[in-house]
Amino acid sequence: MMRDECSTQETYMLEVEGDAMEPTILEGDILEVDPLQEPKSNGQDLAVLKVHDKYHVCRFTRFGRQILMLHDNAPIVVVRREHVDIVGKVVGGTFINKENHSAGNTMV
Repeated sequence: MMRDECSTQETYMLEVEGDAMEPTILEGDILEVDPLQEPKSNGQDLAVLKVHDKYHVCRFTRFGRQILMLHDNAPIVVVRREHVDIVGKVVGGTFINKENHSAGNTMV
């Protein structure tokens, strides 16, 4: 879904690839990720998850020993907890195509 663009000591930037989080996040958006912040598994926080060596941006929740990956524009994906690394929390972003984002969508 994304690739590493640049990094700083604590946070780093990722460029979004794919459309699983449209209209909230569009392909080409740059997201700031803080690996020191644990995203809440309440279906609200945007998280970066690593599943089988692939990175995903999504909201998520836990159900027993499973992680339910919640995308805005794709089906729910259920993955066993031991196959998921929670990489960090999305704490900001730069939207390259603001007019196509949903109304009121901001990240700071």
